[in-house]
Amino acid sequence: MSKVSHVKAFIQDIGFYLGIDIRSIVAPQNRWKAIGLPHHIPEATILCSYPRSGNTWTRKLLTYLATKGQVEPDINNIDLYVPDLIDKNIDSFLAAGKYSKFFKLHTPRYFYMPRVIYNLRDPRDAEASAYLYWKHISGQKISLDEYLFRRSTHPFGFWHEHVSAAHEFSKIHPKQILFVKYEDLHANPVQELQKIAQFSGLDIRNDSLYQKAINSCLLDKQKSISQLSEDPRKRYTVRNGETNTYRDVFSDLALDRYIDFCGDVPRKVGYYLSNVT
Repeated sequence: MSKVSHVKAFIQDIGFYLGIDIRSIVAPQNRWKAIGLPHHIPEATILCSYPRSGNTWTRKLLTYLATKGQVEPDINNIDLYVPDLIDKNIDSFLAAGKYSKFFKLHTPRYFYMPRVIYNLRDPRDAEASAYLYWKHISGQKISLDEYLFRRSTHPFGFWHEHVSAAHEFSKIHPKQILFVKYEDLHANPVQELQKIAQFSGLDIRNDSLYQKAINSCLLDKQKSISQLSEDPRKRYTVRNGETNTYRDVFSDLALDRYIDFCGDVPRKVGYYLSNVT
């Protein structure tokens, strides 16, 4: 993206946060440029979420469904089917891939996206996972307290900022965004996957495909594949995949501070946080 494009995108982001839907005055055929799409794809569905919230898991599930089970998804091939819009190799991924309807982008520019699948996760679990991942990738030894409140360790904004923007977008364009809770995907995977497929416009006529997709993306299988990757980002992408594991990382004091830091945003999206076991 050029410097001019970055400046325009920044101005448009500010407009959105002020409650001005600037996208409405941008020609639809040009909106794709602001999110890095290689060309105008009106039916594109963008997987945009705060990091460590189930985005990779959803990419794998969609890869299986979109290819009707012809592809066994893993950390090494999902870029061919659900490429990252900030990846410098996106053009080659699209050229090599066989499906170019789904894309990944953590940058919260929802108002330029035709459709958004937004993975939500309890912020305590998301941040605990993000902290452990960041330590592996960066090699830096900082405390959780330092990590939680440092802007430089949160390139896509803090959890409450990212989620708040998605929540505000949903009030303006409710039909363009689907919220998928990590915890619901764990508890009722078939039901949640059906919602995702319907929202995305996938024509799934064989219901058994949903369970097959889930079986194909089981944690132990995917983790063993990830751990063999030479890319450290992929090697540490899959952890334990469980819920309510934040207490293994947070102290009581850090948890109290973080809950206060998130303000009322968790409650707006159905997370009622407390520091009570």
